[in-house]
Amino acid sequence: RNELVRLKVDLPTDYDQARWRVLEDGQEVASQVEQIEGKTFLWVAANLSKGQKRSYVLEKAAPKQFPPRVTVRREGDAWVLDSGLTAVRVPAAMNGGAHPPPVQALRLPDGKWVGQGHWRTDRRPLSFEAKVVGEGPLFGKVRLEYCFEGTAGIEAVPAFYRAEVSLPPDRRHVVIEEAYEMSRGSYWEFDA
Repeated sequence: RNELVRLKVDLPTDYDQARWRVLEDGQEVASQVEQIEGKTFLWVAANLSKGQKRSYVLEKAAPKQFPPRVTVRREGDAWVLDSGLTAVRVPAAMNGGAHPPPVQALRLPDGKWVGQGHWRTDRRPLSFEAKVVGEGPLFGKVRLEYCFEGTAGIEAVPAFYRAEVSLPPDRRHVVIEEAYEMSRGSYWEFDA
């Protein structure tokens, strides 16, 4: 139910989500565009039973506005991704010299915010950037990038941590995709 599906389609060079709509078996459905490493991908949320197939068509016409299944909003120094069922708070800015953890808190279905993230590292933060890369109507996603002092790894690259924190619709979980190069014993943790 509402399973996110990335469509295998070569989008037209003039693709503009405001001028194209997606039809699923002849009916217009909500879609979302995502840029990944310079490529444009198109997502839909499909409801599929075992063995069921769906057919998708791009049609050049103004799409109707679907209500967002996940919202992304700024609250102080944080971005909040909210599906109505679950929410996650991630940093939007560095607070002074402190480096905020990738996940600051989670909101449970009962509305209660729980948990707290912490960095466990002796490395001094040099910079931090947060960028909203998915803002509905199907999912919310924020890309986080941390640069730390010094080098790390076999190739002695500048120490870094990158994460994409996303919230799919109708799910009770958050997806965190990470890449990093730091020294042993450097990590972040989330206490619920």
